[in-house]
Amino acid sequence: MRDQKYLTMLDPLQEVYGSVIMVFIYLATLCGDLFWTASILSALGTSLRVIVNLDLNVAIVTSSTVTIFYTMIGQMIAVAYTDILQLAFMTGGLILCVPFVLTNEKIADIGTTKDVWIGQFDKQALSQWLDLFIAMIFGTIPWQSYFQRVLSVRSGREAQLLSIVGGCSALVLVIPSILIGAAGVSADWSNTSIGMSPIDNNEGSSILPYSLVLLYFVNMYITGLGAICAAVMSSMDSSILGSSSMFTNNIYKQLIRPQASDRELLWIQRFAVLCVGVMATVISIFVPVIYGIFILAADIVFVIVLPQLFCSVFLKWTNSYGAALGYLMGVILRIGAGEPYLYLEPFIRFPYYDVKTGQNFPFRTFAMVTSVCCIVLFSLFTNWIISYHPFFSAYNLSHEMNVITDSGNNSHIDTRIRTISENSIEESFNYIFPENHHTEFRNCSKNNKNIDSSKDDVSVPQAKDFLLQS
Repeated sequence: MRDQKYLTMLDPLQEVYGSVIMVFIYLATLCGDLFWTASILSALGTSLRVIVNLDLNVAIVTSSTVTIFYTMIGQMIAVAYTDILQLAFMTGGLILCVPFVLTNEKIADIGTTKDVWIGQFDKQALSQWLDLFIAMIFGTIPWQSYFQRVLSVRSGREAQLLSIVGGCSALVLVIPSILIGAAGVSADWSNTSIGMSPIDNNEGSSILPYSLVLLYFVNMYITGLGAICAAVMSSMDSSILGSSSMFTNNIYKQLIRPQASDRELLWIQRFAVLCVGVMATVISIFVPVIYGIFILAADIVFVIVLPQLFCSVFLKWTNSYGAALGYLMGVILRIGAGEPYLYLEPFIRFPYYDVKTGQNFPFRTFAMVTSVCCIVLFSLFTNWIISYHPFFSAYNLSHEMNVITDSGNNSHIDTRIRTISENSIEESFNYIFPENHHTEFRNCSKNNKNIDSSKDDVSVPQAKDFLLQS
């Protein structure tokens, strides 16, 4: 994708499937970004409430305001430079906390309590673990917050290197988090102000801030607070910038105002950053089941966006009809499986369904694979129909829609679309006219007053008019 000089994750989707499918996919990615941002804002508010006794809503609004402000002003440059500082805070804060975790007198040897914090592996839940394992590996690919990094580097080679280094770094940086969690389980909470473990008090998600406040020194929980704030702000600015970039480049510039100037696009993107940030802030304050919504949104990204992105990049012969069917099947299968966090009852009971444990079938992976199969098989079917009756290729939904909406735009996307559309027109003429009429058709098209032969982008309506005249 970097070698193709794409700007956003939606570029190949718009190039292959057209603007209609692209808009629906953007809505799925927007939901994922909004609920992801809202969930981490809520986590930050909870941490600040525990550590510095700050009101939850005040903490959320303050952190989001700061992030929205510098993202609006500096755009990608501000996000890139603040990421360096935030990464230093996160890494430094995690590493500095580890020695205090291992030497604190209130914490027992984590080796003696490993059966507690490691837990037990239920073999009956093997399919669920594998389903989540696959979803978390591949479902984290189709996010604009990732692609805006790798598509901004100098070359495709650097994009590959950045991805590999980032993945390996994540494996290393998870170690301090595991140690802090193990220490929280192994600590003697009876001598603290809360008198019992946060896990026993149904506050397991707050064990990190409670550990920082009640088990460590003041300088340590200030360092830990800095790491938490840096992590949240780094994730939030990437998320809101990613959604606003896709709206500006793929929707506003391509569909609404192709003739928009760079200055106009800059202000549109700033306004989009503000809108996305405000929506995420409102959701984090007023929606009580953010975690469940984020799980559902992340699953939709995995089930819908990943198959579409994969096929548009590696299987460019697939078409918008297959993409539409794959999108629809992915939505039905995922929502049909239900979501316990949202109290969403399943209306599709996959094999091994149990009333108590719910879906025991890897339904996420099944829905994703089904979506890919629908895209591929239905594209083959519709391509066969088009090849059997080439005249219908001129009415390909994605190609004709893009010629209409993107006329006048000279980007790399439009060049490819014009080429595809002209080839479709040529196939239609080849089907209707015998071989001995080809030369006559080309000579007439050059002299026809309705077609400017000096231009390469002969539109579909012009070709239709000439066909009728011929």
